[in-house]
Amino acid sequence: MENVSEVVAARLRLMGVDRVYGTPGLAVDPLIGALRGAPTAPGFVQARGEESATLMACAQAKLTGGLGCCVAPPGAGVLRLLGGLYDAAADRAPVPALVGADPAARHIGGHAVRHPAEVCVYCEEVSGPELMDDALHRAVRAALTDRGVASLVVPRHVLAAPARGAPPAARPVPPPPRPPAAKALRRAADVLDGAGKAVVVVGNAGRPASRQVVEVARLLGAGVATTALARDALPDDLPCLAGAAGPLGSEAAATLLGECDTLLLAGAEDLDPAVLPGPGRCRIVTVDRGPDDCPLGGGAPAVRGTGDVTACLEALAPLLRPPPTAPGAPGSSGSSGPGGTRGRPGPAATSVRR
Repeated sequence: MENVSEVVAARLRLMGVDRVYGTPGLAVDPLIGALRGAPTAPGFVQARGEESATLMACAQAKLTGGLGCCVAPPGAGVLRLLGGLYDAAADRAPVPALVGADPAARHIGGHAVRHPAEVCVYCEEVSGPELMDDALHRAVRAALTDRGVASLVVPRHVLAAPARGAPPAARPVPPPPRPPAAKALRRAADVLDGAGKAVVVVGNAGRPASRQVVEVARLLGAGVATTALARDALPDDLPCLAGAAGPLGSEAAATLLGECDTLLLAGAEDLDPAVLPGPGRCRIVTVDRGPDDCPLGGGAPAVRGTGDVTACLEALAPLLRPPPTAPGAPGSSGSSGPGGTRGRPGPAATSVRR
């Protein structure tokens, strides 16, 4: 008969977790044994310390855009875990953390709960085996929806308990994509249609929308830059790609951002605000998952569209007017090249290597 730990390991795999980082301990050994023993479970990566485990989970979440999961024993391990949890919370990385419960702290609200709760968007103590599946679903959903750390404090007797009955059917974990607001999209299209020199910046949250980013950039005759975390989101041989924007980015991307009059930020929640033009120098349109996702420093955007980035760009593309072509020319000789002026002949498209 399966125990709760084996069900949790299978659930994590179905939710998209392929690795769990952590340190062993008596309170969490049933879960670690399930992770190591089942071929269908996520792989277990043992770290030297709890803080290292959380930092590795945070790095995976930031680099892949998916979940980064960690596990730690109770006691001092929880305190060491906090260093990595604060890093994940600051970068808004979706990290579910499974923490063992100290048998000596039997009351709700003990140190194992209070300390993670200070940094988490969701924290719950699981008191019985029958509550584990629902608690795991809520924690993972909170990590993805609110983009932060979600902790579950689970005693050993819950992890080692037999799973009662058939495991419940798998449920969709990612939040359903929100449809874009029609009024905001219309305003965004009006701003982008009036652009002279438009630039599109795609961030880590815009990875799934890479095809839509290329189409919007083609319609705008715009150059494209990426954030540091999304530097591999687009193919290197894309003619309009200028590389990564940031302190250690490419000179071509810095030039594009310095000369543009309209900026479209697609899922660029990891963008360094220091690379943005100063207030009043350009109009900014943002497409991101939440109203506070994209850091803009002191500059206010012309339009902010919130919702699923892919759905927003797909709805935005038909509202844009393609750049005019030269009379009698079947190609796009009248459209701008990368970073060129829209509506006037621009430079020939050349591949910009990063």
